[in-house]
Amino acid sequence: MPTSFHSEPQSDAEIKSRRGRGSRRKGASYERHVCRVANGIVSKLGWRWSRTPRSGGWGYASRDPSLRKLRADITVPDACRVFPEAKKRESWSLDQFMSVGPKRWAPLLWYATAVPKAKAAGKIPVLFLAKNLFPDIVIVRRRDAATLLGAVPVPDAGEAVLWFDEFVAIPLRSFLTRLVAHETSAASASSLESCVTGA
Repeated sequence: MPTSFHSEPQSDAEIKSRRGRGSRRKGASYERHVCRVANGIVSKLGWRWSRTPRSGGWGYASRDPSLRKLRADITVPDACRVFPEAKKRESWSLDQFMSVGPKRWAPLLWYATAVPKAKAAGKIPVLFLAKNLFPDIVIVRRRDAATLLGAVPVPDAGEAVLWFDEFVAIPLRSFLTRLVAHETSAASASSLESCVTGA
């Protein structure tokens, strides 16, 4: 006689619990993916990004103010001004931005949750965003893009950059490459200035 894997019906709570675990695993997997991609690029600066335990929840568990930087999904070196918020969800699309507007578009709501945490850590909030069958993108305010990357990326034929409202969306690898290039040129300029001034 065949046996059933589920001998009794599952409650709604059990089903939701299983879905929640799957969602957390998917989020953790995406955070590790962002770290792998980032470390292949930011290692030129001697930086290493790593996933924060419990997706930033670890920083909340401690009352120690020095652990505020651990409230980000990904832990970055102190020299890095990025406060990474990583989301891999299927519930968003670029088309929705046009229909619901910037105040109700899910990625900008996720971005908004990172703003106070980033401010407390003294960093700039950046949303790393993905979904299945869609390239990884980074969403950042235009003025913050100018600070982090040296200039605001503009849409052109060579790169898939989108502008919407006061934000810019740029492919993940392109964002990281520009970040490293800007940090390298800023360090070179600072080094040159100290040589010239004799400081």
